[in-house]
Parts: sequence; C-alpha cells; structure tokens
Amino acid sequence: MKNKKYNLMGKYIIVTTTTDSKLNAQSIAASLIESNLAACVQIIPSVESTFKWEGSVNKEKEILVLIKTMDKFKENVKKQIKNNHSYETPQIISFEFDILDNNYKKWFDSSIGEKIE
Repeated sequence: MKNKKYNLMGKYIIVTTTTDSKLNAQSIAASLIESNLAACVQIIPSVESTFKWEGSVNKEKEILVLIKTMDKFKENVKKQIKNNHSYETPQIISFEFDILDNNYKKWFDSSIGEKIE
C-alpha cells in the first residue's frame, strides 16, 4: 500500500547536464538546491564527450551534473539550468528512477518540501 503514496506524489527523475567548468556546475547545483527544486545534485568531474557541433566532430572534457528531483519540477529545473548555464545549447535530459530505501525516500521528499506521512 505504501507504493500508492509514491504515485500520488509524482515520479522521481534524474536530470542530467554537462558543462565546461566546475564553477558553472557548482552554480547550477546551488541554484537548484537553494530553490528546493532538487534533493541532491552530484557533480562528476572529467567525463569525455564526443559530439557533432556545427558540422564538426568534437571531443571535449566536461563535467557531468546529475540532478535528483521530481517530474513535477522538470520545467522549473530546466529553466534554472538554462539561466545558470555557460553553454548556448546545454544538454538537458531526464530519466525516471525508483527509491528503494524508505529512510532515503523520507529524506529526499523532505528535502524538496514534500509532505511526509
């Protein structure tokens, strides 16, 4: 029965973006945490990205930012990323996840202002 409460609150998602500097990643993370749009933001340094940009294949060192939030905050998270991002066209993608530990779930929900019962 407890899983029904999960459905009432919404889906958990991870939004990812990449950036070219630790300072920019920290700025994005701080803005999301301070505005209660994310429970946790992880900054993973030094990933290598290969992509096409303006017709050329590029290989760049980037920083990966993982943002744990809820689906209902997706649009606000996207706006915060765009407002704080250094890229003209930032990667902003999301995927769903499940929380398997009840204590972590309670912490997560309270971190983004969700009612805990």
